[in-house]
Amino acid sequence: MIDDLPSERSFLIVDDVDGIREALASYVRANGYPNVVEARNGHEALERLRKHRCFLVLTDLTMPGMGGLELVSHVRRDYPDVDVAVITGHLELEFAIQSLKVGAFDFFKKPFRFEEVLATIHRVVEKQHLQRRSLELERLKERRVADESHLKEFMLALAHIIDMKSRYTRQHSDRVSRIAALMSERIGLSKDEIDRIALGARLHDIGKLAIPDCILDKPGPLTADEYAIMKEHPGRGADLCQPIACLAPVVSAIRWHHENLDGTGYPDGLKGEQIPLDARIVRIADYWDAITSNRSYRSPMDPTAAMAVLEQECENGRLDARLTHVLFDLARAGMLRHAVLLPTEFALA
Repeated sequence: MIDDLPSERSFLIVDDVDGIREALASYVRANGYPNVVEARNGHEALERLRKHRCFLVLTDLTMPGMGGLELVSHVRRDYPDVDVAVITGHLELEFAIQSLKVGAFDFFKKPFRFEEVLATIHRVVEKQHLQRRSLELERLKERRVADESHLKEFMLALAHIIDMKSRYTRQHSDRVSRIAALMSERIGLSKDEIDRIALGARLHDIGKLAIPDCILDKPGPLTADEYAIMKEHPGRGADLCQPIACLAPVVSAIRWHHENLDGTGYPDGLKGEQIPLDARIVRIADYWDAITSNRSYRSPMDPTAAMAVLEQECENGRLDARLTHVLFDLARAGMLRHAVLLPTEFALA
C-alpha cells in the first residue's frame, strides 16, 4: 500500500446484494484500507461520491435503478481522478468489455476472489501515486528545482511496476533496453543517442499499467475487443510520459514501438521513414524478446526459429531489414546471450 494515499480517500463498493457487499467491505478493511463506503445501486453511489472523496469505485453491472455501466460513465465524466472496476456475470462479459471502453480500470467475472479485488486496489493506488508523482515532478521542473536523481527514480519506478504486473514480463523492459542499446551501438550511433534509445526501450510498455491483468495474462488469443484495449498501451504510455519535459526525446519510441513499415501497425499507422529510428529499433528488440521469452499464451522460441520469424516479417515489409540483420549479427556473435540472459544452449554459431 502506498503511504502517501490521502487518509480521507475511500473505496466505494456498489452492489445490491448485501452479503457480498458487506463481506467484501470487511475483507478490504482488514487488509489495510479502513475507509470503505457502501451503496446498493448507482444512484446511491453518486450520493456517496458527493459526500466522500473516493479513489476507487467497484460496482456490479446489474442492479435496480441505475446499473453499473451507466455509473461508470457518470464517474469517469464527473470524477476523473476516481478509478472504476466492475463485477460481471458470465452472460454480461460483453458489458464488461464495454465498461473498459468507457473508462473502467478492470473487471471481475463472478465468482471472483476477494484477493483479486485487493490486487486491483493495490494497482490503482500505485497508478494514482505515479500520476501524482508525475505532476509533482513537472511542478518541480517549472520551479526549476527538479534534479536528475528524482527524475531517474521516477522513470525506474514506472518501468519496474509495469514489468511486475505480470509474471511473464518480469525484466522484459530491461532486456529490450539492453538489446536496443547493443543495436544502436552496432550501427554507430553516439553515446547520447544510445542512451536515449535505451531509455525509450526501458519505458516502452509503461502504458500497460492501464491494461487489466485479465487481458495481459490471458492464456489464449485475445478477442477483437480485448485486442483493441491492448492496442491502447503505446498511446497511454506516451500520454503518461509527455508531461515530463526530460522524457520528451523518448516519447516517440514509446508511442510508435508497434508501428510497421507497411502501415499496418498501431496506434497511428505510420509507414516507412515516418517511423523514427528509435521506434524502429525498439520494435525489433521488443519483438525478439517477446518471441524468445515465456509468455502466458506460448513457450519461448529458440533463436534460430526466432530469426526465421523476424526474417519473414522483413520480407512481408513490416520490419526494417537492415536493423533486423544487425540484431541477427549480434545473436550470431553470442552477444544477446548476455543481454537477454538466454540459456547457454541458445547461443548461435
